[in-house]
Amino acid sequence: MFVFFLVNALATFPSWISSGLEISFIISLEAMSIVGFVGLLPRGLLARQISYFISFLFVLLVLVVLGDAICQLALGRLLNLYLDVFLLRSIYELLITNVGLLSTVVILASLVITTCLLIILLGRLFNPNRTLKKGMLVTGFHLVLLIVGGMGIYGVSLPVPVDRIDTPLVRVTVQQTQHFMRMLNEKEEFIDELEANGGNGGNSGNQNTDLDKIRGGDVFLGFIESYGVSAVFDEPYRSVVMPRLVDFGIRMETAGLKVVSGTLLAPSQGGQSWYGHASLLSGLWIDNQLRYDLLLAEKPNTLVDDFREAGYETVALMPAITRAWPEGQRFGYDQIYSFENIDYAGPPLNWVTMPDQFTWSFLQNTIRTIHGVERPLFVELSLISSHAPWTPIIPVYDDWGAIGDGEMFNEWEKTGPTPRELWSNHENVKEYYGLSLEYAINAMVGFAEHYLKGRDMLIVLGDHQAAPLITGEDASKAVPIHVISKDQSLLAPLLDYGFVTGSIPPDSLDDIQGMDTFRRMFLDVFSSSKESNRASN
Repeated sequence: MFVFFLVNALATFPSWISSGLEISFIISLEAMSIVGFVGLLPRGLLARQISYFISFLFVLLVLVVLGDAICQLALGRLLNLYLDVFLLRSIYELLITNVGLLSTVVILASLVITTCLLIILLGRLFNPNRTLKKGMLVTGFHLVLLIVGGMGIYGVSLPVPVDRIDTPLVRVTVQQTQHFMRMLNEKEEFIDELEANGGNGGNSGNQNTDLDKIRGGDVFLGFIESYGVSAVFDEPYRSVVMPRLVDFGIRMETAGLKVVSGTLLAPSQGGQSWYGHASLLSGLWIDNQLRYDLLLAEKPNTLVDDFREAGYETVALMPAITRAWPEGQRFGYDQIYSFENIDYAGPPLNWVTMPDQFTWSFLQNTIRTIHGVERPLFVELSLISSHAPWTPIIPVYDDWGAIGDGEMFNEWEKTGPTPRELWSNHENVKEYYGLSLEYAINAMVGFAEHYLKGRDMLIVLGDHQAAPLITGEDASKAVPIHVISKDQSLLAPLLDYGFVTGSIPPDSLDDIQGMDTFRRMFLDVFSSSKESNRASN
């Protein structure tokens, strides 16, 4: 009986994580079948070997179920082993940043040791090394467990409340098999999508890309980390973010700037922001690593190519990229600025390599000074101050001219709670998430009111929603998007595509278009052949 309760607890405890640590007793049908089967094995060397093999498979599957629960909590989707193994390095680096190298080593070593000990413990419990005969009662108990568990797994209705039984190991095995089979067909489907668009990404091939309606100004495309609709419309974040958006609109009017806002559906949640970047630039739906890799391999035209062909100099400003980034070369930017070649003299603020205000300042005082002298600029940039762990929260300086090389940010290096202190209280985490977005929006608004001139255009949107542990389960994956310019004629056509006047995005989440539709819309609005293309199509 003890063995059954232990195996059942191991099989079902990951469900406590996905249910928000709400503990309830659930019967795992696999636990019944496993304990029943090993209990019927005879004593002997072969039986012990079988027991240890079953123990190994069981613990391995429990780890997969645990990984699936964590993936749902952090990324709002199911685990896909075929694609997600590469995330282990990112998890390792995130742990080092937030808890330090020593704690990371201790955590990983503890995980490995615990796994090995569980395999050994269960192997011994499944087939004790003793010669005592099993009584009829014990044998009957194991036989009942095996039969009932097997029938339940097979689908036979059992006289137990449905919400009290589960098959977590079978479910995750089926899911991973389905993921694997789907990924085998993913390449063909992706190539078919490319061919359907003339090998030109989300552009059908007969759509003009001259972008002549925005000539005369620079275009900036900024992605704000974890800026989703939940932060705008759901408490406790609404009370922090909504006043900042209202202030955003007022400050734009005061500065003589106009703004329209909308929403787009992101392909990811809680992380993997490169899927959103790639979807928006390419016009293709990139929601997994295989499609992202295929995009880089096939190299269809993207918005970067559209701007270059229209006579723009294209630049990427990526402060979170801390090592070699060959993907950037594949997108074809004329110049890439990552952490290594950004002249920043301030400190990293936990995971955040540099605060957003410095990134905006670097864009204005370095990139716009060096580049775009002979040609207008298209700059894609990542704003990362609202990335977890959301500490410390720093102010936006009024004197943008004093930002310089960022040395002034040294005073904030040791301020605020440590990630470990902050994340020990879930309510505090939520509070700091909202405050980090308030900072990110405030920094963006400061750049716009100081530096947008003439026909310059600033497009800023969220890269994805925050993790479900912040937004709650079943939250929309929609993100706000704002377009800002002094020239009202640039913004007016966007009202025909679901945008609304002002800094507050529409609160309706019905019929939201994906990020992959942005490129086609942008070319349709700002290239001269809009009407002729509609007629020809």
